[in-house]
Amino acid sequence: MEAYQQAPEIQPPHRQDADAYWADKIAEVMRDQFGIKPKVNTYSYRTPYPPAYDLIPLPNRYKVPDFTKFSVQDGTSTMEHVNRFIIQCGEAANRDE
Repeated sequence: MEAYQQAPEIQPPHRQDADAYWADKIAEVMRDQFGIKPKVNTYSYRTPYPPAYDLIPLPNRYKVPDFTKFSVQDGTSTMEHVNRFIIQCGEAANRDE
């Protein structure tokens, strides 16, 4: 009998590359051994603003406001909710930038 030798595979050095590498390997095994095709990620999360906005530094001692969700069931009108939102935005609501 011939000895089965598997060629060593080189793994990428970066974590993100390694994650993609292993995802591809798992998909390959599923496809080859089980005939299962992985689902394509068509609905991945994407911010509604340009990535450069995430690079803008926040002011010192900035605290993310604790926003309340709008619900018709609690008897709050739309105008009350919008006014509460503007108050919760605080100083940022008054800037014209």
